[in-house]
Amino acid sequence: MQPISDQTTASGAPASGAATIFLATGARETECRARLRTDVSFSPFTPGALTEALAVGHDPVIIYRRAQPCVAQALEDGTAPSAALAAWCEEAAAILNTRQQARRRVLCVEETLLLSGTEDALERLLRHLPAPGALGEALAPTGPAVPSDDPLHMVLAAQILAISPQAQRLAAELEAASLFAPAPAPTAELLDALYAQSHDRSSLGTLAAERDLLLAHIAQIHTENSEAEARLKETLLQADARDQALTELREEAQKARAAHHDLTAERGVLLDHIRDLQEQTDSRGTRIQNLTDQVTALEADLDSSRQALRDARQQALETARKTAERETAALREQIRTLENRETSHREEVGGLRQARDREAARAKALQSEITAAKKHWGEILSQAEQRELALQEQLTLLRREYDKLIVSRSWKVTQPLRSANSLLSGRKNKDQ
Repeated sequence: MQPISDQTTASGAPASGAATIFLATGARETECRARLRTDVSFSPFTPGALTEALAVGHDPVIIYRRAQPCVAQALEDGTAPSAALAAWCEEAAAILNTRQQARRRVLCVEETLLLSGTEDALERLLRHLPAPGALGEALAPTGPAVPSDDPLHMVLAAQILAISPQAQRLAAELEAASLFAPAPAPTAELLDALYAQSHDRSSLGTLAAERDLLLAHIAQIHTENSEAEARLKETLLQADARDQALTELREEAQKARAAHHDLTAERGVLLDHIRDLQEQTDSRGTRIQNLTDQVTALEADLDSSRQALRDARQQALETARKTAERETAALREQIRTLENRETSHREEVGGLRQARDREAARAKALQSEITAAKKHWGEILSQAEQRELALQEQLTLLRREYDKLIVSRSWKVTQPLRSANSLLSGRKNKDQ
């Protein structure tokens, strides 16, 4: 697209004080300018121009055409379908990327809404534009008459967009990020236009039949009256002219049939591509289902392993607790025995006053022994508690090793062997 306004810089950005309105490919400046009441400068859209406009403090507006009419116009201009689709996708992606840089400052407007929308529908655009005196106060009451697109090219563009997921995604994102007018539904006028074009092609057969009748009529005139030779020659000249016209019509019909054949072949290729994509989708769905089943089986194995670890931990704790209780009971029994011995010694001291000093020393020694025994068994109890903590740490390490094991590649690889071993073990148990 060539520069539309002389108020732009070398990169295409609006000059200082100019309106920051950019036209994407296919957008029509004449119709858009007629919709605005004041003189507004337009610039062709490029990412560099929009970036420069943002850098100088402008709030840009991007006006673009919907995918279907834009691709249809390219087809009408002689562009190949794949090239037209690729060009629109590239520019739509560029618009979305540049808008992402300054979401609140860049406003995208679809051309149809600008040309036919009401001031209420375009209220956000009016607020986005500069104050009156720069870009105008409002819009024109009604939009200008917009030339209609060729119906056949519009239908072909719709088919091209329908088989391109990328184009559909970009169109949806662009619609969500802009002021957008819904695409018009097929009207009776569009269907009548398509029928008229089809009827023009079918009239070629009627012209051929007329030519045959004309040749028969000429032959009859030649045999009826030789005196009308001059008139017959004139009639033959007219017939030759009609033959020439019919030849040209046949050539046009041949070109139309060739174009139709090319479109049919391209449609077949597109349908084959769609079927391939559907088959790939089905195969991926089957693979996802298989992976889901494997994950479910692994989760079941993980739950059983966790239950086994919990049971082992509970059993180890129960064994340690019983051992500690037995050791504590033995210590208490020894303490009671020592206390009984101390009581008996005191009774002997009361009965044997003469050996009081000796028995007192002995009682003191027994007291020291009791203290040492209490200390000894206290150490044993502390060791039992430390042993319980060590068992808990060992159980934690075992649980970590188990978690590493079940996520390791060797565990997943040997899953079929474990399953087969489980099946064999089950069968042996049944046989016994």
